[in-house]
Order: sequence, then C-alpha cells, then structure tokens
Amino acid sequence: MACFLAPAFRAAQSWSELLDALERTGFWLGFEEDDLVLIQLETGLTLCKCTAIGHSFADLRIKMGKPRVEAGSMRVADNSLCAP
Repeated sequence: MACFLAPAFRAAQSWSELLDALERTGFWLGFEEDDLVLIQLETGLTLCKCTAIGHSFADLRIKMGKPRVEAGSMRVADNSLCAP
C-alpha cells in the first residue's frame, strides 16, 4: 500500500491535489480521533493510519497547510472549495 500510494503523497503540493490523486486510486482521507486515516471509497472502510504507510499528519500539514474537514463525516475536504 505504501509503495502504491507513495507517488500521490510525494507529488501533491496541496490537499486538493492529494485528494484528487487518492480518489483516482479509490481512496480518500479522513480523521478517526486524532489520526489521519486512509479510507477505501467503495466500502467506506478505514484501511490504515497514514503514519502506517509513512505519511504523518504533522508532515503533511507542514507541506500543505491545515486541511478543511467536513463536519460529521470527518473526511478531509477539498480546500479549493473554501472561500479565500
């Protein structure tokens, strides 16, 4: 999983880019408690914490800033939908 998704995490310069790349491979990001997790789109099931595949929330936040999170679902949302 880490090798399969590494290019998406490495290339993304924004949360929107990362979410687009992950969605093309069938995944999304969300939060469970304080952990950023990888979610399988088709089933909605959490597969693993992003730290388990080498991508900590702290590192991603430094690289791309604070993500927008959908209330209720705790899914990371596309920041391009936010007003400036």
